[in-house]
Amino acid sequence: MVNFWNVETLSSEEIKCLLIAFDKILREVKELKKEFGALQTDFNEVREDIEQIKDDFGKAGGSSVKTSFDYQVEENFSIEKEYFDIRVRDAHYRNQPIKVLKRENNDVIHQIGFCVEKDFPIEVLKIPRVFSDFNELETYLFTFDAHKELIFSKYLPKYYGFNSITDPEYNLYFMEVVKGKSIRQLLGNAKYRLSPKSLVFKHWLKEIFLGLKDILEKCTYSLDHPIKLKHIFVSEYGTKMMFKNLRFNHKRNNIQESHENTEIMLLKNYLQIILDILESESIESVKESFHNMDLDAFLSSLKIAKQEFKRAIGIIFFIKSILNKQIEGKNTRRITFESLISNVILNDEDLNNVLKLFLEQFLSNFQFYRAMS
Repeated sequence: MVNFWNVETLSSEEIKCLLIAFDKILREVKELKKEFGALQTDFNEVREDIEQIKDDFGKAGGSSVKTSFDYQVEENFSIEKEYFDIRVRDAHYRNQPIKVLKRENNDVIHQIGFCVEKDFPIEVLKIPRVFSDFNELETYLFTFDAHKELIFSKYLPKYYGFNSITDPEYNLYFMEVVKGKSIRQLLGNAKYRLSPKSLVFKHWLKEIFLGLKDILEKCTYSLDHPIKLKHIFVSEYGTKMMFKNLRFNHKRNNIQESHENTEIMLLKNYLQIILDILESESIESVKESFHNMDLDAFLSSLKIAKQEFKRAIGIIFFIKSILNKQIEGKNTRRITFESLISNVILNDEDLNNVLKLFLEQFLSNFQFYRAMS
């Protein structure tokens, strides 16, 4: 607009008034920019707070957490259909000597048979019709029901059904055959140590984690015992992992607190499995060099065990103490399977970095963490 003015015709007083007006407008514009900048900062802070609240609520697992009972209600039709499709009516043995896998002290027999209709191998559990210990029998039946609920999990053997007619002395129950060896056997017989940085080790951690997650989210029965290395079987060159010989007990309570407590116990179990693998690897190498009277190898194995595992094991024990406090309700931010699935297990960090992320993301006592590091 000023371009249309003929400045030469303006008097000095008019120019002075214009300059004063322009200066006032400039100061007001600067003040508006300053206020707008403050509003923008406040808006960004509020937006970050909202996102943090949404993130914390999602990780904290509020009342909207889906439990195993919800899963069973939603997937009941699919589970029953799958069970009907794969059900085994009876077993035969191809006119061959029967291969007995195990004979328990309570006269329960595990043996290999074949589906009478489709002729694929199955594990046959023969449970005596006259069973002296009712609680033990009940545990077997709960275990079969739990495996049926987990029929869509690739980490537990499938339950194929039962037959209570053909054998006059035994009730027959049919399960999927689990191949491979347990991790305890593999670590005991291995010629070389398994490094926490190896891809196999990371793959095992991921598969074990997802298997425990399936038990939490799909099965309404409680485990009768902690899962140990002898229960984890690997096959196909270490790429396939499956739990075997798990025993389940009574159904869990269909309340949020029961789901959360079960989740904490399974996470503690997961940390104990990691600890068992690390301890077995480091301790076995120390024992072997000691028994062979190889002083150099003995000192070397002690050094390696200290360097690679001491800090990781210390962090694991610290996390377990945090989970114990979580059981007592002393922690405001909960560690859950869902909150770990994308941030810890599925990345390519080594074990120490994974555990470090575990702590940095979910623990508030960072001073203790720095002191421990």
